[in-house]
Amino acid sequence: MHLLFAQQPVKSIQVTVTDTIEELANHMNVMIEFKDTSGGDDYNAARKTDFTADYAEVIKLFNKYRVSWKNGMEGMGGMFGALAGGQKSFNIMADFNTVEQLDGTLDMLHRMKYVQTTEMGNTVDDSQVDKIRLYEKLVRLARKKADMIARIAGKKSGEVLQITDASVSTSPSSAPDQTGGMGALYSQILGMAGMSGQKRLDHKVPVSGTISITYYLVD
Repeated sequence: MHLLFAQQPVKSIQVTVTDTIEELANHMNVMIEFKDTSGGDDYNAARKTDFTADYAEVIKLFNKYRVSWKNGMEGMGGMFGALAGGQKSFNIMADFNTVEQLDGTLDMLHRMKYVQTTEMGNTVDDSQVDKIRLYEKLVRLARKKADMIARIAGKKSGEVLQITDASVSTSPSSAPDQTGGMGALYSQILGMAGMSGQKRLDHKVPVSGTISITYYLVD
């Protein structure tokens, strides 16, 4: 004789939470431009247009301090080359890996007569994110939310039944510097493409995470 017992459905509660932590950026992008502003607002004033020597001086500085860089147009891709009409670009996109490297090099750049800089934004590599710290924060938040909802329903949240989703995003919303010149154009297009990170004075990047946890629901 076989006895059949109806399986009771598992009483559970699932919650999904999202939160952020802050990490120090390891990519701080700066656009370097060369301009002769000696004529002020006089558009007829004679101005320097060949910055070959100045460009070489900046590249020498970057190589000395091991700063990653690309020519402005090469770093931005083909569409920017088209915007330049095939003309030679004296713009440089620099990628600084530490705050110390950034601050020390910018100080020297600002002493150069024809150099202008535009900070484009900060990003952090996924491998540099303290995921344990982020997930611990998310789990605490999920438990708090589950406890609150269960209490409202006259129940208690029990042990974890399953975790169905856990993700991390290191792509914060763009907030680049909107100064004049080509730097502003690059900032706007990069922002629309989601390629530039958030610009903050402390060079920290908000990293968001999401987790979905199902708990047993007990009387």
